[in-house]
Amino acid sequence: MNEVAKGAVALAVALMVAIPVAIVAMLGGTVIDCTPSNGVSETPSGGNPGQRTWPMKKGTYNLSSGFGMRWGSPHQGIDLGSQPGVPIYAAYDGVVEQAGPASGFGEWIVLRHTIDGKRVDTVYGHMFPQDLLVKANAKVVAGQQIARVGYNGSVSPPGPGGAHLHFEVWQGGRFGGTAIDPQPWLNGASEPGQARSSGGVRNMAAVVPHTEEPSSEAPETEAPAARPAAGEPLPEAVPEPWRSLINEAAAKHPDSDRRIVAATLWAENRGWPEYRKNGWATSSSAAKGPWQFIPSSWASMGYDGDGDGVKDPGNPEDAVHAAFNHSPGSAGLPVIHGETGNPAVDYPTKPFYRHNPAKKSLLTYMANYNGNDGTAVEGAVLPNFARGQNGDYVRMGYWLMATNFERGWLPESNQIVDAKTKKSLGTRLPSSGSSTGNQCGENSSEGSGAAAPNGSWVYYSQNDPRWQVDGLPIAEAGCGPTSIAMILASTTDSSITPPVVAKYAVEKGAWGAEGLSWSFFDQIEPKWKVPVRSIGTDYAAAVAALKNGKKLVLSGDGGFPPPFCPCPGGHIVTARGVTDDGKIVVANPAPNLKGPNGTPDNSAFSTPIPGLKNMWVFG
Repeated sequence: MNEVAKGAVALAVALMVAIPVAIVAMLGGTVIDCTPSNGVSETPSGGNPGQRTWPMKKGTYNLSSGFGMRWGSPHQGIDLGSQPGVPIYAAYDGVVEQAGPASGFGEWIVLRHTIDGKRVDTVYGHMFPQDLLVKANAKVVAGQQIARVGYNGSVSPPGPGGAHLHFEVWQGGRFGGTAIDPQPWLNGASEPGQARSSGGVRNMAAVVPHTEEPSSEAPETEAPAARPAAGEPLPEAVPEPWRSLINEAAAKHPDSDRRIVAATLWAENRGWPEYRKNGWATSSSAAKGPWQFIPSSWASMGYDGDGDGVKDPGNPEDAVHAAFNHSPGSAGLPVIHGETGNPAVDYPTKPFYRHNPAKKSLLTYMANYNGNDGTAVEGAVLPNFARGQNGDYVRMGYWLMATNFERGWLPESNQIVDAKTKKSLGTRLPSSGSSTGNQCGENSSEGSGAAAPNGSWVYYSQNDPRWQVDGLPIAEAGCGPTSIAMILASTTDSSITPPVVAKYAVEKGAWGAEGLSWSFFDQIEPKWKVPVRSIGTDYAAAVAALKNGKKLVLSGDGGFPPPFCPCPGGHIVTARGVTDDGKIVVANPAPNLKGPNGTPDNSAFSTPIPGLKNMWVFG
């Protein structure tokens, strides 16, 4: 069975106004300017050359832990509690000794200084990779921004609430020297100047509404700039470090909307992925990295986001810029009015405008971004793009943006979910465009693992990220185990999932990367006490079994239209019912190989079905 791929999905973006961007951190009412960067500040500029300088600005931190013994062991620096993204500055002129990962620190920076003819090192810890703005061997000056506050490594409490700068001072150097209390060393130090990155991006101030008491510190003297809605940083629902990475990259691409870039990341990974520099899966269409760029798109849009001389689609710092780069935005904010948050409802009512920004709705932007197959007509209502194709990406991105990234939709399981945890919210996307409707009713427990109500149907997709575990090639070759799991979960035990069936099939030597052996059907009754019998291609027997409430598994050759596979390999699906006029209702474990006018769990096919090789009746 060949992999059922989502297809080569084009990334990207059409959107918004040109917006000078600031990544804003707010503590005690103080406005904090942040210098957007391309990730590396190669040339020192600005700052306080020759002056000992505080590593953070007043009003942006509080001393949360001092130097000395703590929890039974020496604390070799001080902790400046803050918020993610707040600027960190070099404490003195020097050279970057190290910049990268370090045990317990997450990412750290070690600066080497010569003060009064003696070696002194300063250490800055707990940053995320994309928040390091300098590289090893680069020269820096005091007061130059070198990083942003994070909560990487060992922090307490874990998560954004533990964000702080761990700052150390070492006489004689970090390796072989002696740690000293940074507070006396900083007595009389200057406030950091506003260093500029080599990227030359203009620094802007901005004000964010808040409920905290105003700080006693004097506010910054630069007048705050008003900011349109599209210029706001992403909501807290977008997790770190992705939020900071996307917000930073947005400064380089002011004509595009960071919300769409963030929504694309979620849609491509079916949730927020763990941040990593490598190890991303490659799809059957050779799409790579967190934003799943296909080679032809990467060739023209790839970007060296971290300045290492390599354009790597698997490097998030490169890929996020390329995601912005994919399509320049159009002028004008989206007109967000009348949307319900449900594309199945809004598709038939929202006119499509490609060329008139004043009339564009959020759904129109999403349709332009990843779903307009040429059928959308200017001024007409949006076409109901086919499920399982680019239309699924329109829906996924739309759900996220219309709900401020609180809710998402998983097409594989047809579930509305909490966007952060992927926990089902108990509702499901209506099956728009289906002439057969949803015959399993609103009580369906599709893919949830919950107990199936009487007569309801548990639908599983072989592409569901939950099933890609323990090295099992379920996405590539799991149509058989997934189809069998649907029947067993719906009729016997709701805890039976595709991996459960796949592991048993492996144990019996009947399943692997080449697909499922028909011999496995003889192993089902001994394990799950469900009789299974082969009926070949006897359609009359199949219809009779379905009318009696039984379920079937169908195996078909490759090279045929749905419900089987137009690709070279064969495919296995489940038959779960029959219509009054004798059509077989199929639940397809590969959502993009559904039948006409159907949903992945419910498509009706006339007999004979092209490519059918064999059928098995369960029960």
